[in-house]
Amino acid sequence: MFSETDPPAPEAASPSRATRPVDRARGYGSLAIWTTLLVLYVALRSWRLTSYGLWVDEVFSVRAARLAWAELFRVVAADAVHPPFFYILLKLWIAAGGATLLWLKLLPLILSIGALIPFWLLCRDLKLSLTEAALGFWLIAVNGYLIHYAQDLRMYSLLFCLSVWSLFLFLRFVRGTRASWRVIVALFAVNLLLVYTQYFGWLLVGTEGLCVLLWRPRLLGWFSLSFTGLALAFAPWAYAVAASGPKGTVVPASLQWIPRPGWAEVLWYLATLNGILPWRHTTSATSQRDNSSNARRKYSPPWKSWIVTMDTFTTGTIPGRLSHSSRCMCQPSTAAISSDIF
Repeated sequence: MFSETDPPAPEAASPSRATRPVDRARGYGSLAIWTTLLVLYVALRSWRLTSYGLWVDEVFSVRAARLAWAELFRVVAADAVHPPFFYILLKLWIAAGGATLLWLKLLPLILSIGALIPFWLLCRDLKLSLTEAALGFWLIAVNGYLIHYAQDLRMYSLLFCLSVWSLFLFLRFVRGTRASWRVIVALFAVNLLLVYTQYFGWLLVGTEGLCVLLWRPRLLGWFSLSFTGLALAFAPWAYAVAASGPKGTVVPASLQWIPRPGWAEVLWYLATLNGILPWRHTTSATSQRDNSSNARRKYSPPWKSWIVTMDTFTTGTIPGRLSHSSRCMCQPSTAAISSDIF
């Protein structure tokens, strides 16, 4: 007890009070870093968005989306290159805002920006530090491939976005102490949209199943149930494509011009999973098309290094080029892995 005449002893600074300024400064620093990277990410993808018009594949997307529903499915099935989900989404997008060049280009841009939500959740669930997450964000922000596809009216930004959501939900699925119906249903729904966006989505789903088999066999029953549901839901489209194609050939005519990749292409693909650095992004229509055709010989797949490795070599053995589809699927995982390694 202190007497009335004795001055009170100074209180010892509590640890919580002492660390508050540090935590506050750290929080402001984290906010500043992520805001800067977000602005950079959006600015690089928005810069001169309409400086060149639509090229051949983009024109096909618009023409298919403007057909009647029955004709749309018939044409896309006969083309046999991609499933119909992107064309459905594009048809709804045109119905909502028209077919001006700016409005059309906004669709892949918004999908590319929307992929940041699952990417942030993935970094958080992987328990990456601020430095690691910021490095991963930087790698996808300045990636020339992803910048190009964010302005390309094709399904690759959608594929990128759905792939990151699939990786995030799959991580939740395998890390749970027990199977959660919410996670299982969400993963099934995202993977269903994924395989209806691009056939290479099956590589990601199959790799997830292989990872469950090798590292989480107790969850194999639940994943097998989800996979069976995917196969059944995809079967009508597979039948439609098979019925529309020529008899006696596995590879459709629209893909027969693509050569089988050799080991040089596979090695180049591995070397450029995070894009070619130093990155350069051109804006003229001719340069865009030349860079695009050259870049599409390289390719990308998802989650933790063993998933990336398995998916890479699985894809490399498939007839065809190492193309943009796998590259879009792989970027978030390789960015997270690279930041963790660094």
